[in-house]
Amino acid sequence: MAIPSSILDSLLLMDEYEKMLSIDRISREHGLSSEQVSQELANYVAATSNVQSNANQTNASASFDVTAEKTAPSLPTNPTAEPKYISSTSNLRMRYDPTQQGAARQKSVEQAILCPTCSAPLGIPSQRPILVTCPNCMTQSRFEN
Repeated sequence: MAIPSSILDSLLLMDEYEKMLSIDRISREHGLSSEQVSQELANYVAATSNVQSNANQTNASASFDVTAEKTAPSLPTNPTAEPKYISSTSNLRMRYDPTQQGAARQKSVEQAILCPTCSAPLGIPSQRPILVTCPNCMTQSRFEN
């Protein structure tokens, strides 16, 4: 190559307009046409990308095991939790849903329990089994007694 790699590296970091001006300057300094400089730059990019991809492949193959098994992350679920009842529900504000349907459900609240995950107070009706989603931590719990 007639053009040093340090100059070609600097060309790679330039935007299009600066690159065009630099290619013109380099072509005059080295006695080449601007097309030849552009071709050398393209060859240099291809050569360095091949070297980098080969290095990345050897690093990736050394550190990446295709046969390794994946394990799913465990999410906080409590399918059949034993409820912790709250004896005095009068001082708790159980206003999760401001809609009319939410207000109707809040009127049917007969018991209050603590969320098994985050200990937030939850108002629930007395029917069992019931699936409750805590509005604080979004954990679903099923209560059967």
